[in-house]
Amino acid sequence: MKSLNAAGRLYSQAWPEAALNLSQDVTGTGLPYLVQATNKPIVELYRQVSELMSRLITVLGDFADSNKDVQPVRELLVTNLKSVNAPKTVSDSSVQEFEQALQKLNDDHVDGAIRLLQVSLVTLQPASGSMLTTVVLSVVISLQSNVASTKRSVVAMTNNTNAGTCDPVSPFQSLTRCWLT
Repeated sequence: MKSLNAAGRLYSQAWPEAALNLSQDVTGTGLPYLVQATNKPIVELYRQVSELMSRLITVLGDFADSNKDVQPVRELLVTNLKSVNAPKTVSDSSVQEFEQALQKLNDDHVDGAIRLLQVSLVTLQPASGSMLTTVVLSVVISLQSNVASTKRSVVAMTNNTNAGTCDPVSPFQSLTRCWLT
């Protein structure tokens, strides 16, 4: 049940937090184990993009006083990272562009980094119906299916226990005694 509650909260978390919770079991809910193998690379890309955006915010802060174009780009990055909606799609090229921008900033090519980020951020605007949302939905559906299956199993065990094959003294004994006979 803890996993189902955690999965439901993914819809209200900022997308970087959702990506982190789906890629690493930071909350102890087991959510990463419910991500299908085909979706793991998608989750990893979102996680990488969010980490790079966070690093860019920090590095751009060092240049905010010397370049008037830095602050609007930082604000776009912050707004994006706070959004519940993730960018519609992310790709390896998204990661590469952010890494290039970081390299340009490290080399003091602020204007080149800003131009690159301005173009990149247009394609990475938060939007509903992102690939990450699809992954979250598949995890929630998987959990709901598991809960329904467990409920059916418990009902079947209860029905079998009450069918007269066992005469338990307590509910715990009914589960153990009836399974062992």
